Amino acid sequence: DEKDLAAFTNPRKTGELTLKKTVESPVDEDNSKDYTFTITLDVDVNGTFTATGAESSVTFTNGVAEVKLAADENITIKGLPANVEYTVVEDAEAYMVTGSTGEAGTIPAEDKAEVAFTNKRDQGELEITKIVESTNDDDHSRTYHITVTMDEDIADGQYGELTFTDNVAKYDISDNETITATDLPAGITYKVEEE
Repeated sequence: DEKDLAAFTNPRKTGELTLKKTVESPVDEDNSKDYTFTITLDVDVNGTFTATGAESSVTFTNGVAEVKLAADENITIKGLPANVEYTVVEDAEAYMVTGSTGEAGTIPAEDKAEVAFTNKRDQGELEITKIVESTNDDDHSRTYHITVTMDEDIADGQYGELTFTDNVAKYDISDNETITATDLPAGITYKVEEE
C-alpha cells in the first residue's frame, strides 16, 4: 500500500522590542555616557538577535540580555519570540530620577513593544553666608570676592543668584549676606574659595 505523507511546519511567530533613552540634565557627562539596561524574558532564550539603532545585534543568555544606550539613543531588537513576557531594568545612579513606560509587558506577534526611560538628575541648593568677625568697621563694610567651582561640567547659565561659566561662578559678598544657588545638579562636588 502506498501512503501519502503530509508535513506541516509551524514557525513560531516573532515580534520586536524597542527601547528608548532620554536624559534631562545640565551635567555634560550625563548626556554623553552610556546607561546599562537588563532585558529579561520569561523563557530561556539563547542566541543573538538582529537589532537596529544603537547596536546591530543583541545576545540573550538564558533569557537575559544587556544593552547600553546614551541620551536620545534607541534600539530595536528583532525576531524575539512572540507572546513572551519581558521586563527591562535600568542601572541608574541614585541621584537620577527615573521615569519609564512599558518597562514590563509581552512581546506582540508581528508587532513591536516599546519601552521608554527618562532620567532627570535631582536638583539641590547651595547656600553661602559671609560672617566677618573684626573690630575694624572697614572689614564689615567692604565686599569680599568668592569663587564657586563645580568639579563636573555643568551647563553655563543662571543658578539662582550665581551665574556659572565654564563651571565657575564669581560673586562679591558682604558681611552677613547670604546668597543661594538653586537648581544645581545633585551628586556633584564643589568648592568655595575667597580671594
